[in-house]
Amino acid sequence: SERGKRAVATRCTFDGPRTLPIMNLTAALLLLLLVIAAVAVALLLVIWQRSAPADAPGGRSAEDVKKLDQVVNGYQEILSDVARRLGLQGKVIADAGALVSSAQAEMSAELKNELDLRLAEIIAKNNQLRQDLFIAQERLNAQHAELDRARAESRIDYLTQLPNRRSFEERAAEMQSNFERHEAGYALAIFDIDHFKTFNDTHGHAAGDAMLRTVGKAASQIRRSADHLARIGGEEFALLLPHMDLSQSRQAAERYRKAINTTKLWIDGQQLNVAASFGIAVAQPGESFADLLLRADQALYAAKESGRNQVCVHDGSGAAPLAAAGANRGD
Repeated sequence: SERGKRAVATRCTFDGPRTLPIMNLTAALLLLLLVIAAVAVALLLVIWQRSAPADAPGGRSAEDVKKLDQVVNGYQEILSDVARRLGLQGKVIADAGALVSSAQAEMSAELKNELDLRLAEIIAKNNQLRQDLFIAQERLNAQHAELDRARAESRIDYLTQLPNRRSFEERAAEMQSNFERHEAGYALAIFDIDHFKTFNDTHGHAAGDAMLRTVGKAASQIRRSADHLARIGGEEFALLLPHMDLSQSRQAAERYRKAINTTKLWIDGQQLNVAASFGIAVAQPGESFADLLLRADQALYAAKESGRNQVCVHDGSGAAPLAAAGANRGD
């Protein structure tokens, strides 16, 4: 009837509400495509992150990993925003449906059926979009978990399963910062396996790998929870010892040395001794970590020069061995 048509024109604005949700739906679909593309990019970023060996020169830096995290977090923000927009769109549709329902008594059957059909289509597409968005969110969460795992693996030495040089440098930076700001003292010990090159050349690289694993395990078994033990390259290991002075760090290093030296390694039915030399330095006010590392290296060199298989300290004025702990023991 004429009155019914006027009611629809004034109260339902049939053309307007039908067009507006469809436009919102189109925009939401475009956003969904953007999110799916973002998930794909996130996967590529994870692959890129894991493509470089943990200790390889030019490997991914801590800053690279931080940037990857920021990217993935950005994608999650996009998904949250899309979800919010979809919620608003659903409210608009519900409000439109309520408005149409209030006017249905004055509509013709043909117009009423047309409106029901159009709104049903919009609601169905909106529900499908929500489902697609949920799937995209789940995939992104999985990629985020994969990135976390890749980040953790990038800080572990695959051979010894100890933290690697990257992890060591990050922890050292934290301890140096705490020392400079809060005077939280710490010591650095550098140690390496005695005569490792000769051992490797004599027994082969597989035996050398077994030696590295044996030393890493022996040191790990007596490590305090606060100590940061890492393999920093080749046969060289490092210990960050928080809240220790020179005397305490010397005693700690001696415990590690003895634990390594009392470990036996069997190669081709032959029992071999294992030995390591240690160099220690304690952080001093106004000293950079690079200078601390240099002093620990000098102490390690002094231990090697003094007969190996012993602990040597650098007190700031020079490096000297503590005591001969059985020079030239082990191969």
